[in-house]
Amino acid sequence: MPPASGTPPRESAPPKRNAASGLQAGVSDDNRQFPLFLEFLDKYAGPSGALDSRIRERILFHVVDSASNGLANVQVNILNGQDTLETLVTLSDGSATFYPLWAIPEDRIRSLRVEVKRGDDDTSFQLAADGPRKIAVAIGPARQRPSSLNVDLLFVLDATGSMQTQIDQLKNAISILQMNLSSLPESPRLRFGLVQYRDRKDDFLVSKIQFTEDATAFSRELSKVRADGGGDQPEDLQSALDTAFHGMTWNRDGIRLGFVITDAPPHLDYAQEFTYVSASHLARRNGIKLHSVGCGSLPVAGEVVLRQIAQITGGKYVFLTKPGESGESEGGAPGAVSHHTGSNWVSERLETALLRLTREEIGNQIADPISQNLDWFEARPSGTLPSDSVFSELFRLAFKELRDFASMPLPDTARIAILPTSPADSSLAPQAARLNQILSIELSRSGNVRLVERGNLGDVLREQALQESGAIDPNSVSGTGRLLGADILLASGLHRRTGGSELVLKLLRTSTGELLSATRAKIDKSLLDD
Repeated sequence: MPPASGTPPRESAPPKRNAASGLQAGVSDDNRQFPLFLEFLDKYAGPSGALDSRIRERILFHVVDSASNGLANVQVNILNGQDTLETLVTLSDGSATFYPLWAIPEDRIRSLRVEVKRGDDDTSFQLAADGPRKIAVAIGPARQRPSSLNVDLLFVLDATGSMQTQIDQLKNAISILQMNLSSLPESPRLRFGLVQYRDRKDDFLVSKIQFTEDATAFSRELSKVRADGGGDQPEDLQSALDTAFHGMTWNRDGIRLGFVITDAPPHLDYAQEFTYVSASHLARRNGIKLHSVGCGSLPVAGEVVLRQIAQITGGKYVFLTKPGESGESEGGAPGAVSHHTGSNWVSERLETALLRLTREEIGNQIADPISQNLDWFEARPSGTLPSDSVFSELFRLAFKELRDFASMPLPDTARIAILPTSPADSSLAPQAARLNQILSIELSRSGNVRLVERGNLGDVLREQALQESGAIDPNSVSGTGRLLGADILLASGLHRRTGGSELVLKLLRTSTGELLSATRAKIDKSLLDD
């Protein structure tokens, strides 16, 4: 094993798509919504009996080449003095995550250093406790397009009695997955593996199919899987994960991806040393991404565990839904849809979800860098609300998203300064000033943020050359923050677009100058002309 009608703005999410029939899946990304995920854990992890994954502090590394392509399978060593705390292996997009609270006993903290090695190239730097939470590391020349790409896909499958319907659907989904991936023009070298599990009292505990390139043979073995046993709700997922990481022969130089599929929480009363948390951190260190799939009547105790597994390893949480169901605000109920996940998901067919998630990984290695589009809100005339009310709702939702999607949690004590909205051209200056005033009023009314007084804001911005230019770089952010006494800057820019305008909002951390989160809003022309 290698080391975004006629209503106020809607919430930011890709358009929801409902399949006419078939099993559907929603996908939620807890690493994008990391602060929101921590709130979820605070609410549910303790009462559910989940284990502490110790992920509240995190540092995200992104290892890239000279052309900004993500580099997979690069070693990132974290050293405490002369001792190696962790050796991380980057995922397909070049990312690797370090969780200090997992790796470092408090009495052993010395001087942390990071060493990154790529072939004959290496670089190192000190890791500051109060430094950036996102660190880009450029190393070596531009990568070469791989002539052959190894892709391991492992399915860790609950095979107890309540899973028969899901197993049948999943067999079809895996078959479609095989056919589509095998026909990709890049011709990845695919290997499929299976670990199925039940519980201690059943006819078997864990059974495996070792990784194989023979898709026909794998499908034949998969067709034999039948649901049986179980019945007491918790099942022995932890033994299955033990087999997944100590009994399967993963590739060392390609993509390593797993799907953990169950409708039940794991037994946490078996006193097993190798837990789902330790398994997840082992996968993280070895560049193995696990997506988890919650099925059927999965209770919140199971959801917590599956979301922990996916979050730690950089994966996503997939949950099966029935046609027409779209989230907790629209009636999700226990037994029908896992309804504690919030609204950041898209409903689609299960096989589409699995295929898309796998192709994302392959695309990271064969495609040129693609700029990700920010999620967006849309502000249109409502017919009943005045435009200022529409904007107030827009800013309430947008700021919530900025907090929820920030790369680190924002403490309630954080002092936030709202910079004047920067117009892309002088003709937009009146509209920019109006939006900025409404933004300031809305946040001051919210009661859950500490806003910096705006009295000397103009002088400070002129000194920092920000107000006219709208330029934002780490040095100006840090200088402005110090002068204003702010921990966070909320910056915004207004741009002219066909049919209206676009407003981009960003949260910036003043101590490091780093971008914590960003979002955008498409604003109908008639709203700003009102």
